[in-house]
Amino acid sequence: MPLDLSKFKAMVDNEISNVHTIYIAKVLAVNGDMAKIQPLTLLTADSQYGEKQAVLFAPIPRNVKKITTQNVVIDGTDYTLAVANDISKDDIVIVGCGERDITDTRRGYFSLPQKGHHRISDSIIIGVI
Repeated sequence: MPLDLSKFKAMVDNEISNVHTIYIAKVLAVNGDMAKIQPLTLLTADSQYGEKQAVLFAPIPRNVKKITTQNVVIDGTDYTLAVANDISKDDIVIVGCGERDITDTRRGYFSLPQKGHHRISDSIIIGVI
C-alpha cells in the first residue's frame, strides 16, 4: 500500500505560505515615514479565486525615493536630469519582510526574538518600481 503524503504536503505548503520574503505592493497613503500599502499578490484560496491580502503599514527608509527624469535646456543643449521624489499614493513598491519582529529594532533598540519569522507584519519598503 503506497504511503499517502497529501496531508503532510498540505501542512508544509501552508507553513511555507506563511513565510514572507519580498513582495510587490501598491501605496494607498503616506504619512511621514510610514506608508499604508496593499500587497498585490492574492492569498491562496481553496477555490479558483484568490483573496486580497490585508492592508498593512510599512516604514519608508529615508534613502528610498522614486526617481523620475526631467528634461531641461541649458544654453541650447538638452539635458535629462534624475530627480529624487518621495514615495506617494499609487506608487508600486518592493517590500521586504524582516527576519524577526522589527517593532523595536527599527528604532535602534535590541529586542528578543518573537515566535515566528518573516511575517508580513514585519514589512519595510525597500524600493520603488
